[in-house]
Amino acid sequence: MAKTIACLVLLVALGQPPIQPGLTQQAGQARASTEHLDVLYPEGNEAELDAFLGYAEAAYADIDSLFTGTLPSRLRVTLVLSGVSGPSAEGITLSLHHGRELEVLFARLLVDTALRAILGPGHDLPGYRFFNEGLAAWVGERYERRLGVAVPRRMWATYAYLQEAAYPEYLASFDLAEEELGRELICAAGYSFVAELIERHGWKGVRAILDAMAGSVDVCQASADVGVDCDVLVVGWHATLERDVSDYDFSLVPEVWSNLQ
Repeated sequence: MAKTIACLVLLVALGQPPIQPGLTQQAGQARASTEHLDVLYPEGNEAELDAFLGYAEAAYADIDSLFTGTLPSRLRVTLVLSGVSGPSAEGITLSLHHGRELEVLFARLLVDTALRAILGPGHDLPGYRFFNEGLAAWVGERYERRLGVAVPRRMWATYAYLQEAAYPEYLASFDLAEEELGRELICAAGYSFVAELIERHGWKGVRAILDAMAGSVDVCQASADVGVDCDVLVVGWHATLERDVSDYDFSLVPEVWSNLQ
C-alpha cells in the first residue's frame, strides 16, 4: 500500500499531469493523480484508495478504447465513505460502502460518462434510459464475471417479458415502468435488448446507433437511420426471451422482485 502511494507521489514529481484546474479539495480530503484520473478520497483511507487504484486506470483504458476515445482526458473521481454513487457535474462519485463491487460500479459509470459525451442532452431522454442502462450493464458484466459476481439478468429480462414489459413503448417510460416492475428488472430488459443487438450487428452496430441517437429522440428511429430494422430486431429479441422461458424457475422472482423495491 505504502509503495503504491509513494509511486503516485513520484509520478507527480516526474511530470504526471497536474490536478485539474479548479479541483476543489474539501477539509478531510486527500488527493492522488494517475495518468487520466484525479482522485479525491477521505484522509485515512489509503487502503481503500490503493485498492481502487489497482484497477481504475485499467478500467478507464478499457472503456475509453471501447468507446473510441470518448472519455475526457482527465476525469475527476471522488471517493466518499457513504452516500449515493453516480455521475456529478465534476465527474464521478463513488461510495466506498460498495466494497468489492465498486469496480463494477466504476466501469458502469465510465460507460455512462462516455454515453453522456456521445449523446449530449439526449442522454436523459426517457426513450433512451433503458438502452443506456442496459448497455452499461452489458459492459459491466465482464467485470462481474471476473469478480465472481452472478447477476441473473437474463432471468429478470425473461420475467419482464412474461409481464409484457419487454416492449420499446413500455421501456421508453422507464421511470413509470420501474414503479411497476422495479428498476433492476427493466434494466435487465434493456441489457437483453442490447445483447440481441450485439449478437446480430456487433459492437459496430451499437456505435453506429449511438451516433445516430445523438440526433434523434427514439432508439428505433436511430436504428432505422443506420439501416437496422428495429421491428426485425424486436421480433428476434422477443423470440430469444420466449426460448429462455423454459430455462428458469420463476417461483422465486416475486420475492426477489419485492426485495428490489
